[in-house]
Amino acid sequence: MEHYSKEKGDGSGFDIKSFNEFGKEIFIEVKTTIGKISTPFFITLQELERSKIEKKKYFLYRLYNFNEELDESDLVIINGELTNLCTFPWTFKSKI
Repeated sequence: MEHYSKEKGDGSGFDIKSFNEFGKEIFIEVKTTIGKISTPFFITLQELERSKIEKKKYFLYRLYNFNEELDESDLVIINGELTNLCTFPWTFKSKI
């Protein structure tokens, strides 16, 4: 396992490069909120595009109900491209 975003920098579209139980490479993006599962969170364009490229090798680890004191949270794992989660663009890149 390699904490890719920490070691190589953010912007690759995933946080962790790891391997599944068969030794095949997988890509993991981790999103954490203190709120419940329905709390909105941000997915970057790089993360969305990487999920489209990697498809079944891409995993979103969605941690919610995070309690910093106890270092506990609930977890749901979503496999595959994230297109269906990106329902509304919250930010736009602009230039004058």
